[in-house]
Amino acid sequence: MFYVNATFMGELDIDPKTKKILTMPEASPVQMYALLLTMLYPTIFDGNQLRKEGKAYLANPWNWIDICHITMGYLNIYMQMIVGT
Repeated sequence: MFYVNATFMGELDIDPKTKKILTMPEASPVQMYALLLTMLYPTIFDGNQLRKEGKAYLANPWNWIDICHITMGYLNIYMQMIVGT
């Protein structure tokens, strides 16, 4: 989240003495929608895979990585839109 904040949404306001973040930049709706669009492909791809394979989908450890990627991606977008202001 810090990478996305610093790279795509501006510089972080950091206290030079304590090195703590003072304020987070406001999330850009355009950039958040762009991030949301990038999450659609893995969601659709793994959703179809889950639909076709059923419970066998969860037996593959690589699919758990995909589930974490998708979950954390949406959580990242939510956190930046709600908390990152």
